[in-house]
Formats: sequence, structure tokens, C-alpha cells
Amino acid sequence: PVVPFALVGEADRVLLPAGLTDAYPATQAQVGMAVEITKNEAASPYHIVHTMRIDDELPFDEAPLRAVLAELVARHETLRTSFDLTGYSVPMQLVHAEAEVPVAVHHGAADIEAYVAAERKRPFDLTQPPPLLRVAVHQEDDRSWWLTLSVSHLITGGWDLNLLLADLLDGYHRRRRGEQPTPVEPVSVRYADFVAAELAALDSSEDADYWRQVVAGRPKLTLPGTRTNDTGPLRVHRTEIDIADLDGPLRRLASTLGVPVKAVLHAAHLKVMSQLTNESTFHSGLVCDARPEVRGAERVHGMYINILPFGHDRTARTWRELITTVFDREVELWPHRRYPLPAVRRLTGEDQHPIDVVFNYTEPRTNPSDVTAPAAVTPGRRADGSAGDRPEPATAATAEAAVAADGAATEFALSVGASKSVIRLVADARVFGGGGLSRLAGMFRLVLEA
Repeated sequence: PVVPFALVGEADRVLLPAGLTDAYPATQAQVGMAVEITKNEAASPYHIVHTMRIDDELPFDEAPLRAVLAELVARHETLRTSFDLTGYSVPMQLVHAEAEVPVAVHHGAADIEAYVAAERKRPFDLTQPPPLLRVAVHQEDDRSWWLTLSVSHLITGGWDLNLLLADLLDGYHRRRRGEQPTPVEPVSVRYADFVAAELAALDSSEDADYWRQVVAGRPKLTLPGTRTNDTGPLRVHRTEIDIADLDGPLRRLASTLGVPVKAVLHAAHLKVMSQLTNESTFHSGLVCDARPEVRGAERVHGMYINILPFGHDRTARTWRELITTVFDREVELWPHRRYPLPAVRRLTGEDQHPIDVVFNYTEPRTNPSDVTAPAAVTPGRRADGSAGDRPEPATAATAEAAVAADGAATEFALSVGASKSVIRLVADARVFGGGGLSRLAGMFRLVLEA
């Protein structure tokens, strides 16, 4: 494990302020996010607002919530982290010894939609003492309340945010009932170990050579969607494809082939994408979890996501060959997954973003409602903070009606999120209109049925 301050050079170490427990370079993904945030702080895709309604057996109590937040901040270094992009020889993240999460308690939930919309436009100051996390409660009545978390993507990913929510609600309800907190097993790994692994990858000629050959000779997958002349605020279209009825057959197929179901869904995604291009080979994006492979690392909060180009060739003659080829390439990629995307971009020598389309698979895990009994948790907003109810799942026949539009920002022309029961499509409205996204949803459904 990396000891505190080991990743800071002597010249930078003397510049560090008092009151820190560690400091280390910002990852290249974090730097990229920070730069993008400065372009439009009020519409950043890296400002996550997550809202849920809690049906409770006891009236809301602020004291237990604050107590568990304090414990979580003490446990997780990233919740005590701020960023300084210009004051040192490299962009730096500073881990403070202490931080207090702002908690706002409101009486009445009638204005929850307006609050979420306003919260999305209220940026974090990355340079100020942490945390890059805000919490709000809207009390509906004695038996229900709304919990809203606003957090910077620089310090969290989807898995980590879900874990944070689960720990927060579990801890709150235990304290609310007068029970002892759940014991937490200490771990030896820290977020600094992930930073050290990225730095090692950047120094690796083997990693650089691997990614150079992935993008060499394979053009970026570019979608053929008609771009509109819309010059107004960025809007996205989104829809969902219900695949719950296919989960059993798809998992049996994965078992038969000796691959994880992720490879099956990823292969289906690449099949659909290959029908949108005339290129015989191309690369698109794959979301990878680059956290250390150490016992307990899955409980260390942080932003471990790396999005990397995944090479695909349209040569498979059967579904079996397609799936096993995709899985073999995932295995081949795995040792090189810590090489950051900005560095891959520099290898190409091009100014444009190396990825337009990204695929992300999320393995089912315990959700907050499973650990807060007898309370019930109802998702109130999408994790990107966009207002409005989540659209109904789409099938090939109903996708048209299920397309929703909103003003949340997106980094990619198309993001595809897959899990055991649903595939979510989020598209830049300038690339995919509602009708185009509906047809794409139908293509996904038909490929998975086949």
C-alpha cells in the first residue's frame, strides 16, 4: 500500500497546507472532468443529484443522519478531498483531516422537483475545503421523507454512490432505532493505491503499445444520426428496453459458453452498433472498473471509472463466435485497463474525442431498499438529476412512446447502460431524435431475442 504523501515530490510537499492527512496527483479522468466543468458549471454532466423517497416507521430525525454522515466522511478519504489544478507541479488532490457535510432540512415536499432542478445548477467549488457532497431532506409527513444527495463525479462512480447510499440509510435507521452501527472491517487499500496504479500504467510502454494497436487502423465508431441545427441548450433523449423476460435465457447462454453475462450483452451491443456503420472494423467505448484487486477495495469510495476504446471486427459468423470473441478481447484488455483515456487520445495524435459511443454493464448488487427495512425506498429521480418520472421500460413495440427528453448534459453521442433487466439508452438529441432512438431500442430488443 502507498503510504501518505509518498506520491508527492519534495518541491510540492513544502507547498502543502496544514491540516492534511495525504495528498496525491489527480487522475487524468478527474482533471478532464474538472476542465469540462469550467466550461458550463450550471449544466455539468459530472454533477450528480440523486433523490429518493423514504417511507419510514418513525418520523425523520436529523441527529442520526448527521452522525452517520460524520462516520462516512471519517471512513472515506475521497469525501474529505479537494482539488488544486494549478498550484503544484501537477494537478493535485488534497485529503483533509476533517470535513462536515452540509445538511439542509426542509418541511414539506411540494417543491422537491424545483429543488432538484436548482441543485443541479449549483456547482461545487472544487478548490474549497470539502466535502464535494451535499445532503438535503424534505419532510413530507411523519412517515415519509425525501433524501437528496448532490455529489461531484470527481469523487464517485455508480457502484460507490450506491454503496454510500446503502451505508447512509442503513446507518441512519440503525441509529434511529437505537441500535449499534454495523461493524466495519478495516482495509489496507486506499484511493492513493489506485492513483499509483494509474501512474505506473502511464510509465508502461507495454500499456501504451497495447492501446496504440487497438486504435491503429480501427476508425472510431461514428453514428449516422442526423444532426439538427439546434443551437440551444444541450438536450438528451433517453429510453429503456425491458429485457427482464430474457434474463434467464441470456444467462443460460452465458453459462453454456463459459462467459459472464456482461460479455453476452456487450456482444449484442456491438452487433447493433455494427449495423449502424459500413466500417468492417471499428472501436467504441467500454466502461472499465480500474480499482485495485485487493480484498476490501470494493468498499473504498472513489472514482475508479475508466472508459477505453474497445476494438471490434465484423467477422463473426455465429452468435457463439461473436460472444466468445468479445469476451476474449475483454480478458485481453483487462491488464491494461488503468491506462487513462486522455493518454490514449494523445497516442492517436488527434484533437477529437476518441469515443462517441460507450457501453456500461452494471452487475446487480444490494440496493438501499434491501438494507433499510422496514423503510421503503422509492427512486424519485434519475441519478443524473433530471426532473420528471422515469419512462416506462421499452420493448420494440413500445419504445416510441417511452422516449423522454430533458436538459441533462451528456458527454457522448450515445451511452448504453445494461443490467440484468433493462438496457438504458441516453443520446445527444442532436444525433438521435426520439424516433431514431425508438428504432435503436427495437434493434437491441430483436438482437437479444435472436
